[in-house]
Amino acid sequence: MALMARQYGLHQVWPPIQADEHDPESPSASVDIVAIHGLDTGSPRTWIAYAVEGNTRSREVHWLEDLDMLPSVIPDARIFTYDWNANTFKEAAEDNLPGHATAFLDKLKQKRHLNAQGRPIIFVASCFGGLLLGEALIQASAKQSKYTELVKSTIGIAFLGTPFRGSGANKAAVVRVRVAKFMHSDYCKLLIRHLDPKNGRYDHLVTNLSALLSEFHIPTRCFYEILPTNYLRAVSNKWFADIVNRSPRVLVDMQSACLGGPLPQQLNVSHAMLNKFRGPNDENFKTVSFQLKTFADDYLDSRLLQNKENKDCLRHLRSTDPRDDKKRIEQTKGGLLHDAYCWILQNDEFKQWRDNQQKPLLWIKSDPGKGKTMLLCGIIDELSKSIGKNGLVSYFFCQGADSRINNAVAVLRGLIYLLITQQPPLISHVRKKYDQAGQALFDDMNTWVSLFGIFTDILQDPRLKPTYFIIDALDECVTDLQQLLDLIVQRSSHSPKVKWIVSSRNWPNIEEELETARQKLRLSLEISADLVTKAVATYIQHKVRQLTGKKHYTDETEKIVRQHLTLHANGTFLWVALVCQSLERVPNWNTLATLRAIPSGLEALYATMIGQVYASKVVDPCKQILAIVSIARRPLALKELAVLVDRPEGNSDDLKSLNEIVGFCGSFLTIREFTVYFVHQSAKDFLLKNQSQTIFPSGSQEMDRTIFSKSLELMSRTLKRDMYHLYTPEIDGLRAFGVAIDEIKQPDQNPLAAAGYPCVYWVDHFCAYAFGENVKQGGDLQDSGTVELFLREKYLYWLEALSLLQSIPEGVASIIKLNGLLQGKAEPHRLIDLVRDARRFILYHRLVIESFPLQLYASALVFSPSDSLIRKYFKQDEPKWIITKPRLWDAGSGALQQTLDVDISVDTLFFSDDGTHVQTNRGSLPIVSFPPARLAVSHQVVSPFIFVKDQWLCSQSVPILWLPPEYRSHCIAVYGGTVGFGYVSGRVTIIELSL
Repeated sequence: MALMARQYGLHQVWPPIQADEHDPESPSASVDIVAIHGLDTGSPRTWIAYAVEGNTRSREVHWLEDLDMLPSVIPDARIFTYDWNANTFKEAAEDNLPGHATAFLDKLKQKRHLNAQGRPIIFVASCFGGLLLGEALIQASAKQSKYTELVKSTIGIAFLGTPFRGSGANKAAVVRVRVAKFMHSDYCKLLIRHLDPKNGRYDHLVTNLSALLSEFHIPTRCFYEILPTNYLRAVSNKWFADIVNRSPRVLVDMQSACLGGPLPQQLNVSHAMLNKFRGPNDENFKTVSFQLKTFADDYLDSRLLQNKENKDCLRHLRSTDPRDDKKRIEQTKGGLLHDAYCWILQNDEFKQWRDNQQKPLLWIKSDPGKGKTMLLCGIIDELSKSIGKNGLVSYFFCQGADSRINNAVAVLRGLIYLLITQQPPLISHVRKKYDQAGQALFDDMNTWVSLFGIFTDILQDPRLKPTYFIIDALDECVTDLQQLLDLIVQRSSHSPKVKWIVSSRNWPNIEEELETARQKLRLSLEISADLVTKAVATYIQHKVRQLTGKKHYTDETEKIVRQHLTLHANGTFLWVALVCQSLERVPNWNTLATLRAIPSGLEALYATMIGQVYASKVVDPCKQILAIVSIARRPLALKELAVLVDRPEGNSDDLKSLNEIVGFCGSFLTIREFTVYFVHQSAKDFLLKNQSQTIFPSGSQEMDRTIFSKSLELMSRTLKRDMYHLYTPEIDGLRAFGVAIDEIKQPDQNPLAAAGYPCVYWVDHFCAYAFGENVKQGGDLQDSGTVELFLREKYLYWLEALSLLQSIPEGVASIIKLNGLLQGKAEPHRLIDLVRDARRFILYHRLVIESFPLQLYASALVFSPSDSLIRKYFKQDEPKWIITKPRLWDAGSGALQQTLDVDISVDTLFFSDDGTHVQTNRGSLPIVSFPPARLAVSHQVVSPFIFVKDQWLCSQSVPILWLPPEYRSHCIAVYGGTVGFGYVSGRVTIIELSL
């Protein structure tokens, strides 16, 4: 075909365009793929190869168009080739690279001007076509560019032999032009000038393109050839070829193809075959098409979690993000030291576990303080790097001192959560049950059974990538450890794609259960003492260097400290860390004396530490703090701790002095980000086992009573309606009622900063004290006692606080627990009835309470099942709220029963012109008890300001009242601020809004 007959521009090659179609946009396509050729070639020949090498009679394979090629890999794609005048001589266009790039952007924008705008794009760029694409993206990303949509829609780029660094390809292009000039042929000066690597514009383009790809987070993959090319083969003048003396060579090698990001990927071809393939079984085609499909799948997966229903499901599934726990643990322990864990990578048991498919379970065990947790942190990092995007690493860190992460349900929720964040399509297994049960799926009595089934389904999913599960500190799984061990044993050999690592102390019950697992491996850190000792020595070097930097030790002091630690560490990281922490607190002149006084072994060290606490001048507040944090259900923020300890009058809000007192608690406690943690679970165990009578002189139940009493006192004093000041009538009026919890920003002066722990855990401490052994209940568990008074006066305010704290599940569990314990008692009658009503209320309104904090009050007023529970909240002297108590009529009540047929549903509903009656297909109902509406609206005109959308009653597009399922009506009528609902059951509900 003559050159002038070429049709430059974008050509759709898939799906095929029918004869009667003109410029179709393929609305069903999920992605656009655009392929751009390089210099001195065109489309389609760039993309076509013979099925049999050298046989011109064999099939011509167009890998972008043929049904068994790329269209079979990504069938819902719309595929284009872009043909541009890339000739360097013979009818070469007199235009530079920016001009060609602008023309490309214009053509692409035209193709996507209607339904395809915003559709994701994947680019395939061959050789110098990659530089054209780079220039185009740079232009599109400029401020006020009309092509911005194109760069924002780009979800992946495959560069096929694009020379980003100086290479033979650049030299080949320049030599070809020199040949043309020598032979007095036409050639393109402007284009070659941009492509000459000696030109500064070339480096500028590559630099800007790299920055752009990083800024817009565009995934890329660069491919390069490994077979040589004779780049003067197209020049017939053999004499000139001999003069330049160019032998065959690789034009775009790995170094030249490198643009940053992932390393370039090799293809076993010459440069000319990088962009064409011989059929669906061509290994190079499989490699390139797999990458293109990965671009598409990764994008669709990421979008999957942006779906509102999926976001809600994932948010409710998440009890903690194990990635955040890992970061916190590493920070608390002073950072992850590579040289202290890298020994595991060469350990025989670990290598056997990693490389042998028949060994899916590795149990790492040791005594406390041997570094198991940090070892697993290092393993997680190494596995994540080695497996990349080709697999999953899901992990969980149990911590006995934190009730949020010390139970089997939390472990399973964390593992599933990380799986879904890495492979979003797996959320479908959760959605099957979540769509039926809602958030209750994750916190009712059947949660473990449901999650176990979901987890099993995930493991059986053929889409599941190779997966590593890692669980640290099984011994710190306080609740349902047996269930967790059963799951590990049963599922460790469930799938050949799944491997497990678990760690724990040397507990016989854990060993007994794991012994039943088939094909397991055991790694004892005591047996591997030599390797652990070397790792501890590395850790000692690191810690002593830090001490020397802070304390300015002499060389002699540094040497003695290092030698002493090495001699007495006994392979225990924690002992070294605690000793170094102690040395930080003493003056230099007392360093060696302090060091020699510290005993070997954790138990002896803890005994010395507690002795120092008892000898201090602040022994009483220290003992109280140690007692409180020992029985707290989770680590306490300093502001939370401040309201639970006895402090000198006028000093209760002084966090600085509290921080100092915590510092006097030896090295049992540490503070990170204003939160108090035990330095290690073994420190808490030591206090509860060996010092219980000292820190709990009246018993731990008495401390539970103290925490309960102080919590109730604080909440009674501080909880009130609208604590975040969301309701501002002069600004947004009704809008506050529809504001979702995800839209609420915590105020700088958070009124719940100190009340967070009391709000969530007061019931736990009350139950531990009031229903335990040797109870002295006082007036708490009585009618008109502290609990009843709190629930009557502050119940809705407490629920609002729980909603703002995003802790409604804990509130539900607390009320259910309290209700269950009270049901076994005959007295107190009023408290039992009140707690039962409280349980019914929170379960009935749970969805709205959790998602829309201020909706709680509207829902309570309109739909409360118990007037006695809420009457305290709507007093005459309080500001008038939006919604007044409705009037309900049904087939069993008064006037309606006299006039209407029970068996006929309400199908039509409208108000009379004066608003005094509501007309239905069943008859007329008087509304004589309602005051005249403020705004008269004819029954023929529905107010545009009030309407029902989905599950909400809305005013001016703002959701103001969530309707429970039984209040979602068959028909609706509006008269000013009065709304009528008609139901299939024959019931009519009238609600008045104060607008």
